[in-house]
Amino acid sequence: MEHKNIKDYSMIKRLKEVFTFNGLFVLFGVFGSIASILTLFNTSYNFEISVKWLIFLIYVFICIFFILIKFVYDLFKEIQQKDFSPNFTIIKYLQSTDEFLIDKTILLGHNALVSIFYSKEEFEVEIGKAFVSNISEKYVQIKILDISQNLPNDIFSAIGKIRSNDTKELKNITIKTFVTRN
Repeated sequence: MEHKNIKDYSMIKRLKEVFTFNGLFVLFGVFGSIASILTLFNTSYNFEISVKWLIFLIYVFICIFFILIKFVYDLFKEIQQKDFSPNFTIIKYLQSTDEFLIDKTILLGHNALVSIFYSKEEFEVEIGKAFVSNISEKYVQIKILDISQNLPNDIFSAIGKIRSNDTKELKNITIKTFVTRN
C-alpha cells in the first residue's frame, strides 16, 4: 500500500497534467471549432453586438464549463481513490534497534502512539504497542514499546520469524494509528 504526500498534488502540477500531449490535441480541437464558427459568421466586420457574437460567447462559455467540469471530476475521482485509512504495512524490521520501517504518511507524526496487529486466519490480534521514533523523506521508523506476553504460541513463533525479516510474516503485520485500552 503506497501512501503519498498530499503536497505532491499542487494546482500547478495538475495544470501540467491537463496540458499533456493528449490535452494539447483537445485544445487544438476546441480552438479549431471556434475558428470554424467564426468563419461562418464572419460576413460583416460590424462590431455591434449581434446574435452571432452572442452565440459565439455562449459556445465559448459552454466549452470552458465542460473543461472545468472534467477537471473537477478528475480531482474528485483522485481524492476518492486515495487511501486515508489508518493501516500501514511494514517494509522492513530492524532487529538492532527493534523498529519497523513503513512508507511515509501524513497520518503519523513524531512520537505518535500506534498499535501493532498480527493477521491470523482473517482475524487481527493485537500483539503490541509502538511509537514513531523518526520520520525521514521516504519512510517512518516505528520503535516497538511493548510486545504482549499472553499470546498464543503460534503468534510467538510468527514474531520470531518477523524478527528475522520473513517477508511472508511481515505482510501479516499491520500498524494502526490507535492505541487500545490495554
